[in-house]
Amino acid sequence: MKVKKNKKGFTLVELLATIIILGLLIGITVYIAINVIGKSKEKSYQVTINEIEKNSGNYISERNELVFKPTGDEDYEYQCVTVENLIDYGYLSNDVLDSKVNETDTVSPGDYIYVERNKTTKAITKSLYTKNYPEYLDKCGEVMIGNGMITFTSNPDFYEWSKSKDITIIYNVTSLNDVRTIDKYSFNHEYKGTYTYDEANDTLNRTTKTKVVTVTSNGTLKADITLEGNPIGEPASVNIDHIDTLGPVITNHYNGINTVRHSVTIPLKVVDRNVSGYEVSGVNYSSFTKDDIEVKVGSQVITDYKLEHKSKENYNLIINNDMYNGTITLNIPKDKVFDIAG
Repeated sequence: MKVKKNKKGFTLVELLATIIILGLLIGITVYIAINVIGKSKEKSYQVTINEIEKNSGNYISERNELVFKPTGDEDYEYQCVTVENLIDYGYLSNDVLDSKVNETDTVSPGDYIYVERNKTTKAITKSLYTKNYPEYLDKCGEVMIGNGMITFTSNPDFYEWSKSKDITIIYNVTSLNDVRTIDKYSFNHEYKGTYTYDEANDTLNRTTKTKVVTVTSNGTLKADITLEGNPIGEPASVNIDHIDTLGPVITNHYNGINTVRHSVTIPLKVVDRNVSGYEVSGVNYSSFTKDDIEVKVGSQVITDYKLEHKSKENYNLIINNDMYNGTITLNIPKDKVFDIAG
C-alpha cells in the first residue's frame, strides 16, 4: 500500500505574513541602527563643542590683559574668543577645524565663543559656542577690540632737507580684546602727493605691522587701522615739508672771451635753495669734484685744472694751461651736483 506525501506548501496568506514580519523586523533594526548612529553623531558633535567651550574658558581665565564688557547684570561681564585664537595660543589643535558641530555646520577659524564670568570672583559662569547659540553672536560683535597706535619714522629725518624721504609707518595693535589675529585688521595709508609704496616690503608679526612709503613731494601722510570697516584707535598723520623739489643752483659761471695764458681762476658758488627760496644744506659738497665740470678752451676739452673748495658753497676753478688759446667755456651738467639725499 502506497502512502501519499503532502506536497502542500505555504499559502499566499502565510507568505505575505512572513514577508510583512520580516519587513517589520528589518525596519525596526534599521530604525534602531539609525537612531544609534544619530546618537553617536550627536555625542561626537557635543564632544567637539565641549572641548571648544572648556578651552575658551581656560583662555579667558588665563589672560589678564583682556578688557571685559558688562552684561547688563552688575555682577557679570563677558568677553569673546575665536577658534583661531585658541589654536594660535595652543588651547586647541588644528585638527578641530572642519569637525562637525551639528548635521550641517563645521568648526571654522572665525567662530566665536561667548564667555561670561563673575566680576568679583572671576569664575567662568558661561562658555557658549555661538554656532549653537546664535543669539550671543551680536554680543561678540560688540565686544571691545584692540587698541591701535600709529607712529612714524623718517630717513632722512623729518627736519632735514632732502629730495625724498623713506617714511616708515609703524602700526601697533595692543590689548587684542577682540582676540582676532592681527592679519584680520586693515592697515591703511593715504598721501596726496608723489610717492611710491611696495607692499612686498611690509612686515607683520603678532602685534605690529610696518610699511615704508617713499615720498618725493611735500604733503601730509595719513594712516589708520580698521577692523571690518570700523576704526581701531585714533588715526594719525604727519606733515612732510622738507622735501626739496629744486636742485642746486650754480652761479658765477665763467663764460667770457678770454684766452688762457698760464693760469685763470674762476670763482664758483654752489647753492641749494628749498621751495621757499631759502638756502639749505642740500648739497653734498664733498661729492662735488672737478670731474663734475666740463672745461673747454675754444673747442678743445681740457683736463688740466683744479677745483678748490674754499668754504661751504664757494669754490675756485683754477685752469693751468698754456697750450690752447680761445674762449673758456664751463659746462656743469645738472645731474652732476647732488643733494645730500639725492
